[in-house]
Amino acid sequence: MICGTPYRAKFRGVAYANKIMELCRDENHGTLRRRELSKILFRDVLVSPKVDMDDFDDMESYNEVFSFLFDVATGVTGPKKTKGQLKQMVRDNFACWRLIFCDMANFTYDQVFNQMTLEEIEQANIALDMINAEIKRQTKNKH
Repeated sequence: MICGTPYRAKFRGVAYANKIMELCRDENHGTLRRRELSKILFRDVLVSPKVDMDDFDDMESYNEVFSFLFDVATGVTGPKKTKGQLKQMVRDNFACWRLIFCDMANFTYDQVFNQMTLEEIEQANIALDMINAEIKRQTKNKH
């Protein structure tokens, strides 16, 4: 609750957080372009109420909401997840974790979670399945 209004926001993931930081970083100074970032946060991260920066009467309340949205967007806030919730998150992202922990692949966390598209992750997993099948076939033929 900020200034008597309940605000709800959604964390959209690490890749999204990195993407908006890159989009809003001033190339000359390395600082974030706050106006650009604000537009994105209010459009994509804020769930309710649907407002934007022009709907605030003063900078103090706007800054509180902006800070809240920035924290949510970058994954800084939120209740601590239970072990069961964390396990479910890993299950939901198993295709990514599989590539990172595979002995035959050399993918890093950053590559898989922040740089690859969902289609590229799917293609890499299909290729891994094909390689595993070929290794299994060759091993079977040797015996």
